Amino acid sequence: MKQETHEYQNGIVLRSEDGGEDGRIVEGYAILFGVRSNVVGYDIKKDVPIYEVIEPTALTREYLDKQDIVLNLSHNNERMLARSVNGKGTLSYDVDEKGVKFRAELPHTVDGDYALEHIRLGNLANCSFAFTITRDNYELEKTKDEKGNDITVAHVKSFCSVSDMAIVRRGAYPQTSVYTRAELYLEDLEKMKEEKREELKEEENKKSVNYREEVKALRKIAESAFDF
Repeated sequence: MKQETHEYQNGIVLRSEDGGEDGRIVEGYAILFGVRSNVVGYDIKKDVPIYEVIEPTALTREYLDKQDIVLNLSHNNERMLARSVNGKGTLSYDVDEKGVKFRAELPHTVDGDYALEHIRLGNLANCSFAFTITRDNYELEKTKDEKGNDITVAHVKSFCSVSDMAIVRRGAYPQTSVYTRAELYLEDLEKMKEEKREELKEEENKKSVNYREEVKALRKIAESAFDF
């Protein structure tokens, strides 16, 4: 079970306590439901891209309230901006039909001021979250994209844990986490292929048995035709 990250190209907003713009309160969606991710890997043998989709049923407020979640910079817990432990703390969040939206007041620390300035400048504009999954948490679907090309989509339906929400520079998967998760999906694809090969082999064996039985029956008919 490995920790992975999932990043989105959705904007971060700064607000003040009275709701005005450009305060120290940061808001954004760390998790989006039903949105296809960037490519997380490839089925190398067929060069088929693998994507992820977080299903709306994957997370609830009740589930998140049982987690220890840190809001940080670029998934670095040493650069913590806020935290929620069992639903309480300086990090707040809501789950709606769009996804999981977070809200926190940036602390008056080196990292808080750093995040504030770079969000204002537009250098930090996207959100991410870190999570753990196993094979029990997703289903693979072989389908086609808008151009008719073959793709594989991993539909994430639950999580083992959600450990952080992060403010990141850009909404692209970090290479170190993309390919560890891709390995998990590729192993499942190979398993699916092997099961398909075994299924075809079994069908061929059945056809072979049926053919032998038919030949045997025809021989008996032929032999009985001359038995007089």
